[in-house]
Amino acid sequence: MKISFIGAGNVAHHLAKRFTLAGHEIYQVLSASSSSSVQFCKEFGGKAIQNLAQLKECDFLLICVPDQKIAEVASGISLRNTTVLHTSGTVSMSVFQNMPYPYGVFYPLQTLNKNTLQEDITIPVCVEGKNPEIAQKIHHLAQQISPQVEHVNSEERQILHLAAVFANNFTNYMLNTAYQIAGEEKKALLKPLILQTFTNALKHSPKDVQTGPAVRKDFETIAKHCELLEKNNPRYLKLYNLVTQTIVKEYE
Repeated sequence: MKISFIGAGNVAHHLAKRFTLAGHEIYQVLSASSSSSVQFCKEFGGKAIQNLAQLKECDFLLICVPDQKIAEVASGISLRNTTVLHTSGTVSMSVFQNMPYPYGVFYPLQTLNKNTLQEDITIPVCVEGKNPEIAQKIHHLAQQISPQVEHVNSEERQILHLAAVFANNFTNYMLNTAYQIAGEEKKALLKPLILQTFTNALKHSPKDVQTGPAVRKDFETIAKHCELLEKNNPRYLKLYNLVTQTIVKEYE
């Protein structure tokens, strides 16, 4: 199949890599940065184009741009027979309403960075289509690159995206915070703890394996932590107190 992209960032890189490995052809690539389009085509094939008017019919056109740009891009596409998909976790499929082409959503629920194109990670894909026939077509495409594909409507997808922010974005920020507090020389000591934390969370219910002074209501230790933060890392004190209070209430 011929697959084109609008956008040449993290999501586009990972999907293009998977599609080419599955034997599909990258057809055209349009990016706000022409140099990004050219580099993208050097890696995955295809032709870099300069504007939406140059788009040609193909099997699928994936819009991989920031959420606030999707509506503008979608309205500027003049194709009729190409299935157009956006890849956002938060934008409703209704952004395509009244568009003349078949459309849907192809949302990869994974943290993706173009500098780490790992072929062995699973990328769950949430799909949605204008009608059942288009949805099935998108589902078939997703199965080419993922063993975990689900039909998910726009509301469900937005909730999943919110959950993913907690599971990935906030978690990663917390890990960085832990490293900042521990210091460069001591952060390696935290790695076995981090590995065990995620092992426990995946094998059991995270709620059942929560530990620490907030669960124990060890307010003496909590007070000492606050003193240390106020002295050495005051920017994290508010965060510490907020999370601690939330955990205390959760386990009342």
